[in-house]
Amino acid sequence: MVCTDCDQVFDYGVLRSAEARISYAEWSEAGLDHLLVDRSITELVSWLADSAEVLRDMLQRGMQSSAKCRLIDFRNLAESIEVRLSDATYYREQGRQWKENISGNDAARQCQKINSAVGRAYAILGITDVMFPV
Repeated sequence: MVCTDCDQVFDYGVLRSAEARISYAEWSEAGLDHLLVDRSITELVSWLADSAEVLRDMLQRGMQSSAKCRLIDFRNLAESIEVRLSDATYYREQGRQWKENISGNDAARQCQKINSAVGRAYAILGITDVMFPV
């Protein structure tokens, strides 16, 4: 990634790094509030669930490179709302444990047994945490 103002080259993951993050106060002080759009938690969860199903299908079909390409946006969304969803951490850890013990395809199949769309989404996130570490 190259800065359009100064031609500085940055690593691809720079926007996820702790050094690049700013607080909402700093964001606001920089006059960037107009770039933020509030979405309801219901809408965000719906997007997350839909994206998780696409990723689950890709993993079950062995399409790891396709899943990895979609993962950044999925992970960003999931991590941004994780604190608002009570069982998210539990299911994410469950997905990690499944992937540690079985293949990605089989771990993705295990997710189908989870009744909650949120639970399935965070289990998929846990699986991808192991498959594609940040």
